[in-house]
Amino acid sequence: MKQDSYKIDHRTKQDILKQVQTLAANYTPEWNFDVEDPDIGSVLALLFTEQFYGNVNRFNEVLKRYHTEFVNLLDISLKPAHPACAIVLMNLLSDTIPGAYIPKRTRLLAENEDEVIVFETAHPVFLTSSQLRAAFMTSMKSGKVLPVYGDFPLKDFVGNGNLPVMEEDEYATLLPFGLFDFREKGIERQAMVLYHNRIFDVENETIYCKVQGNDDFLTKLIRGEYRFLYYTEDGFCPIESCQVIGDKIVLIKEKPNKKVTERGCEYSVMVIEAVKPQMKTQMFQNIMFSSAGAVRNVEYVGNGSNDYPVEKFSVFGDTLSLFSECYIGMDNYFSQKGATVSLNFKMDFDEHYVGYAKEAESTELKIVKRKPRVVMETMVSYAHAEEVSIEYNNGIGWKRLECDKEYRKIFADAKGGDVQITFVCPDDWSPIQVGGYYGRVLRFQLQRSDNCYLQPCIHRYPIISNLVTSYSYEDKYEIPELGKVYYGTAEADITGKLLEQKPFVGFEKGNYQDTALYLGFDKVFENGPVSLWWKLADTARNLNRKLHFFYSTATGFKEMKVVDYTQGLSKTGEIMFMPPSDMTLYELEEKKLCWIKIVQEDLENSKSPVIIEQLSLNAVEAFNIITHDVEEFYLDEVTAGMSFPLQAEDILDAEVWVNEKDELSEESMREMLHEQPDRVKANLNYLGLIEEFFVKWEERDNFNNSSENDRHYVLDRMTNRIIFGDGIHVKIPQNTENVAFTVQVRCCNGQRGNVKAGMIQSSDTNLMFVGEITNPFPAYGGSNMETLERALARGANLISSGGRFVTEADYKNEILSFSDNIDKVSVSVGMDRDGELNEQVIYIILLMKDFAEGSVSFYRMQSELREHLLQHCELSISPEEISIEEPVFVELSVDVWVEAINIEDSFEIQNLVREALEKYLNPVAGENHRGWEIGVLPRKSQIMMRLNALKSKGIIRQIMVTAKYVDQNGVHEMDLDSLKAKPSMVVCSGVHKVHITKPR
Repeated sequence: MKQDSYKIDHRTKQDILKQVQTLAANYTPEWNFDVEDPDIGSVLALLFTEQFYGNVNRFNEVLKRYHTEFVNLLDISLKPAHPACAIVLMNLLSDTIPGAYIPKRTRLLAENEDEVIVFETAHPVFLTSSQLRAAFMTSMKSGKVLPVYGDFPLKDFVGNGNLPVMEEDEYATLLPFGLFDFREKGIERQAMVLYHNRIFDVENETIYCKVQGNDDFLTKLIRGEYRFLYYTEDGFCPIESCQVIGDKIVLIKEKPNKKVTERGCEYSVMVIEAVKPQMKTQMFQNIMFSSAGAVRNVEYVGNGSNDYPVEKFSVFGDTLSLFSECYIGMDNYFSQKGATVSLNFKMDFDEHYVGYAKEAESTELKIVKRKPRVVMETMVSYAHAEEVSIEYNNGIGWKRLECDKEYRKIFADAKGGDVQITFVCPDDWSPIQVGGYYGRVLRFQLQRSDNCYLQPCIHRYPIISNLVTSYSYEDKYEIPELGKVYYGTAEADITGKLLEQKPFVGFEKGNYQDTALYLGFDKVFENGPVSLWWKLADTARNLNRKLHFFYSTATGFKEMKVVDYTQGLSKTGEIMFMPPSDMTLYELEEKKLCWIKIVQEDLENSKSPVIIEQLSLNAVEAFNIITHDVEEFYLDEVTAGMSFPLQAEDILDAEVWVNEKDELSEESMREMLHEQPDRVKANLNYLGLIEEFFVKWEERDNFNNSSENDRHYVLDRMTNRIIFGDGIHVKIPQNTENVAFTVQVRCCNGQRGNVKAGMIQSSDTNLMFVGEITNPFPAYGGSNMETLERALARGANLISSGGRFVTEADYKNEILSFSDNIDKVSVSVGMDRDGELNEQVIYIILLMKDFAEGSVSFYRMQSELREHLLQHCELSISPEEISIEEPVFVELSVDVWVEAINIEDSFEIQNLVREALEKYLNPVAGENHRGWEIGVLPRKSQIMMRLNALKSKGIIRQIMVTAKYVDQNGVHEMDLDSLKAKPSMVVCSGVHKVHITKPR
């Protein structure tokens, strides 16, 4: 209940004064009522105003007093302050020791202005010198292996590349990554890599492949579960054409292969890659390849000095001479070892006369005429290419080519026609440089030509046209010369089994058969407990994720027990464990490290994965709690209603032990020692007799429900006193001869404990081997002791609900009074967060005042609030039926176009608009700002009206509002008008842009 709700008369002193002034003008116009220069009548009016205003104030206090007295009938006490919580990171001073033990309640100090704020560690922790060196994720569904930290070799079938090495800091902080998000490219491979020195070296020609021993492979290839790749200058390229014809796979590629060197030899590479993860091992009996070259023109013709046109050329020129040469080059086809190569051409002949030149008749006059000389007629010879040789170069010299028929007399008869020369491509054919051509060539050499040197002589020289070549293996298949298999990130050599034609594994399930996160540390943890602290981004979370934890041993992985404060890595927090004795280094991904494996039980990946922003070792949770020394109290006399002052402020709780030595029999005390060892403690003398016997008492809000045998006390946190009962309806301390009772108080600094990041830097004790101490994030959750107004409101709610929550109002009022850090709450009984009917669940949406700092304070309060509500709700409601969640924050980003009245005010206008939008879209209530209710989103017209208040500086011409939010289905972004509000949504300010235009 707000303070103003108690008022009956809401008039202020100025309101009364104005009313007097109005009445005076009507009833006593002869008096000039003036506050600044009053006459006698004005003085009387001012006195009356003062007295009347005092009566109004006293009248307004009546309801408040009645309310206070009514609530006092409940005898409730103020709720204590709430201590702030901080995450503190520590590092060892030196790596020479394996670690250092930090006990529970170690006091850490933060200097906040002139005040020292004390924090106590919530649990013991072992500071380890181990550091995170590698982390990767595996997916059972997709078979992926995805590195997230460290350098991992990227095995790319030929050669090795490396992923970038992520930088480490002293706390081994990971770069942000999506937990079990496998949309990025991994380093895994599922492929069969095959090597051959020639069979793949054809472009735009047919390559045949036969697979034996796996009948399903061709069917899966057709369905697209496998694909063929080949290695080029541009890396691995998919084969351009792949068809299944009968039992053959017909492949055609367009680019030339890039050779790779393996075991000292050069090979071309063909890859059969699995497109989908392999759910079972795929066995093969054999895999073979063949190829055929279509009829094509040769690449080169020449004699080494001159190039001839390929379309038509004379083999040895128009003049035959012994050992004349002609080279025919077709490197691609002539490299197909064992293939049948055919040369086809049309052969023609032409004649060239070679002889003595005839004497030219002289035109000069001759003085003496003589009788003509008798010339004997000379016989003309004919020269033919009677015998030729066809050779190839084997790297040492020229070697005769064996053809399917005799070819030496091919040009001897000088008759034209179609000719075919067929031969089996030799294995030792080597490329050679001939003129400007480098490659494998045939050499035609003239070995015999009778009369070629006689004159006159007619040379009948051969002419070749339409020269084409082709090759075919004629159903002869060859086995790859080398073979490797990649499964996951592992590699296996299958060369031996290929050559021996034995069955081999072509595709195998990867090494990882679960969806897991692997964390590798450089050293084994020597002691415990070890703390891993996880910082999660504020995104949609899957609160139902179930995780299992494993650790590495010499033989594999074993399950490990942990204490998980992160709810399955759904929220920021710690995961703690004691290192098992058999934990050791284990090699994964070529890294011998100490591994922790986190396995996800639910195999369905979230559409909006949890983002891990930071992972740190040696983290400990610390609370702003000051534990005072034990204080002893003595009694002079025993009276009812005794109270004693405590030397503390902002008391959280107290541990009270009462000496009951004189009240209990020896038998009763020994029985309690046996049955309740945690609630009693005794001091024995050297004879074993009990000299002092203390029993732990319990705190209560009041003694209304206490009985005569109950050991109860009350803490008055306003006066910092401890109060006991009357000794009749409840027990009280009665020992007057010795210590009557002891009190150990724990207190805190409330909101002052919410120190900034980096302020916790030291300890009040000397922590051996501990270096830097820091809190990387601000402390959160600290709140002051309950105010009187909040206590009165809580009391009113208690009277209204009768201490039992039934209606939505009961839950809402109780939740708002539970913590001062809760700003707004929405309760839906029988309806889920999206407005759908669900009668089995009570949905509670909490908006925290510090929501902008993250979700840590919400998660800290979540479990406490659920436990509190379960104590007062209907008996039929189970813990699973109370759902306490954060709102879905809808981030509104506004683009504003403003026409500036004065262009010089542009910068000021931009700041004014941004400040106005950030304040208007802030969901948390503040000064002169009510905030936004959960489930209510502003309309574009409302935002426009708010901005129109800035007319003195500029005119708002247009706005565009973009809404963005994240839920369990991923990230959504749209125009505000297209967004349908859900009961769980709440508005918050996004990134605003202000566009200034010149005045028209």
